[in-house]
Amino acid sequence: MKVLAIILMSCLGFFQAMAETSNIKPGQVYVGKETYNEHPTGRICYVTIRDAQPLPQKGLHCQKIDFQFNSVREDLPKDILTVDSRVTNYHRPEYPQVRTCAMNVNGTTSGDEIYGDETSVLYNQIFGGSHSVGSIRYDYFLTLSPNKKTAVRARIHVLKSLSEYDVDCVNLELM
Repeated sequence: MKVLAIILMSCLGFFQAMAETSNIKPGQVYVGKETYNEHPTGRICYVTIRDAQPLPQKGLHCQKIDFQFNSVREDLPKDILTVDSRVTNYHRPEYPQVRTCAMNVNGTTSGDEIYGDETSVLYNQIFGGSHSVGSIRYDYFLTLSPNKKTAVRARIHVLKSLSEYDVDCVNLELM
């Protein structure tokens, strides 16, 4: 019965709450500092948000974000990258019947607030996606701040047959 009540409460506020678990909006441009395998390169990088949409088929408070990672590097994809927020309640008894991508801004997922429509204390922490081009695999991530619910880091992990490395755009600031 408790699970049914949680589902009903969540559905009532779902669409209103969706936009409030992140402050990511199409057209936003972030500027940051580039790192290569966690070492600063001295270069500036940009992250441009192309689209942000609810992703209800994945779960409550879930989203899909399209973004571009702009850098002078030639070894990174120039395409629009699509990332989904991650499911946060795998450890809960109501999973997999009820899924949510929300996390409390204090870093916990143990309370029932992650299913509710009061999103002032909720956010989407990390988004991820991947694709391959030939034998090269790209995994990419977008991390949000719990306070502002805006992007603070973008990462592209490149896996080739004989090497792998990370390129990050860190300390992102909204322009």
